[in-house]
Amino acid sequence: MPAVSEATYPPKTVALVALGSLVAGFVVVFGGGMVLLRPRSTDTSGSIAPTNALPPVSAADAGAPLADPLAPSATRDAATVAEPNGGGEVDPGATPPAGAEPGSTSATPPPAGSATVGAPAISRCFDAGPPTPILGANCGQLAALQQHIASKSAQLAECARGGHGRLALVLDFRFSTSFVRGWGSPASTVPRAGDVTSCVKNAVFPLPFATMAHDHDRYIVTVPIDF
Repeated sequence: MPAVSEATYPPKTVALVALGSLVAGFVVVFGGGMVLLRPRSTDTSGSIAPTNALPPVSAADAGAPLADPLAPSATRDAATVAEPNGGGEVDPGATPPAGAEPGSTSATPPPAGSATVGAPAISRCFDAGPPTPILGANCGQLAALQQHIASKSAQLAECARGGHGRLALVLDFRFSTSFVRGWGSPASTVPRAGDVTSCVKNAVFPLPFATMAHDHDRYIVTVPIDF
């Protein structure tokens, strides 16, 4: 095959071929660069989705109140209250005698083998008929009741069996029917309060209804007895 010489092509043709090669190379390089540099996201809104978006809140959680960190725990605050009078009945409306706080004792306990009866503290009273309670401050006095219980002091002293403390004896009685019942208040501090209460009731019952001055029919009172 005969060799081809550049002399067989006109100069104009050679120039056009060179110019075409230069333009084709520029197009290939420019187009490839644009393809590589184009944005990956086609979103034109201008917003960028956060990478640490939180999960959506349900309708139930949206309306739920925030927990109070200072609210007491039901498990922590639940407590069992032991009955300090050895199982005796407790009247939730009864008022402890003045100066008788739970766990307290008399400032000057009486000598061993004696009992001191304090003035009855009237919690409330009732007239015959409709059971409308009257505040203890408006129920008058029951001096005869204190005198009756104090007259049994020797028997009361034996009930404590040498123990020291206070028995808050709650009495509920009615003059019209001569009904009476009694129990130890939680304010009692005498040892074995339940046994002492039973012994004291046996000593002072029945009450002398016929000789006790009174202004109302039914009374609920607390009588402090110090041993």
